[in-house]
Amino acid sequence: MPVTYADFNVNNRSHSLPIEDLFKFYGSFSNIGNYKFDSFIGSATGQFSGAGSWEKVSARQNIPNSVTFYYSVNQYHSGVSLAILEDDYQFRWDGTLYRFTKNGSDLYVDECPTSGGGDFTVSCDLIGFNDVDYWRTFSIWINDHLLFSFVDYSAIAHPVIDVSFLKHTGVVVYTNIRIPELCQTSEYGSIDPGEFPYSGLSRAIEGRSIDFFVRYDGTLYAFKKKAVLSSWEFDDPFQFATSTNIAELATHVRMVGAYVWADAISSGLIRSYGHRFREENNPMLFTEAECLASAKRFLLESESTTFSAEASVDHQLFLERYDRVSFAAGDYSVVRQSATYKLGEGANSNLGLIKYVWGTP
Repeated sequence: MPVTYADFNVNNRSHSLPIEDLFKFYGSFSNIGNYKFDSFIGSATGQFSGAGSWEKVSARQNIPNSVTFYYSVNQYHSGVSLAILEDDYQFRWDGTLYRFTKNGSDLYVDECPTSGGGDFTVSCDLIGFNDVDYWRTFSIWINDHLLFSFVDYSAIAHPVIDVSFLKHTGVVVYTNIRIPELCQTSEYGSIDPGEFPYSGLSRAIEGRSIDFFVRYDGTLYAFKKKAVLSSWEFDDPFQFATSTNIAELATHVRMVGAYVWADAISSGLIRSYGHRFREENNPMLFTEAECLASAKRFLLESESTTFSAEASVDHQLFLERYDRVSFAAGDYSVVRQSATYKLGEGANSNLGLIKYVWGTP
């Protein structure tokens, strides 16, 4: 007799995975054990005086609506604040008890499983199944131990989150703050029988502007292109030739998200190459701010790939993809490298380059 299959969805209400953990999940299918993610590092220490009130320090504003970050403490009395629209969620730890509050009212109070320092992970994510109802989800871990998860209803989507660290007045007690560049979370991921892990990972991070490759030592390196210092300056390359291909150049980009859209325009490119309009779609974007940031990034990517170059230089063993290098003609990003060996002449590196457009760090 014929068999009828029905579609179904399974949701165990587990918290969304940080993108870093998503890479590790797919990497486990490829025998990859080491990972490197771009991150922001800060460090400070101090002594707690036993008096004073809580205050916000080291604010980081306008983070997209999903964020996961990590911080380590070597002493007590630290915390973090997540300001979302009119609400202020705070997690505070005094070495014995931890508190999770909303606008000053306790939501959770419990004993902390450690009395010394620890590594905290704080995750906040916005989940929406339509354009009316949204849920803010929070999870907090210490030393990989889940302290609690909390879900709060919101009638409107929050566009950004303002993150601040908490301390008592007159003292700094947090160390080694790490806010990854890949601080988004992913609601789903899949891999089919016989499918390459790369394909499943590419599908799961689609639309997030994340690049990755495996280094010579087997470490998977994931990053977003951003302003970096030049790794090397080549004064006298053996060969250097530039080329320009404006077939895919965009000077005006409209990025269409799930419910909203935003335009980004490069007036400088328009003066040189005219009005060249592109419309792109990314259903992972839910606010105008996200659409605008994505449209600006697309403009830069388009400009970068339009102006390319080929160079032959002394062998560069340690250059990696998207390293910034300098020539008399300007700065470029490395996208391809091969080596040529000739008996009695040594080794040359043949570099494929695209224009560097990410500015000064």
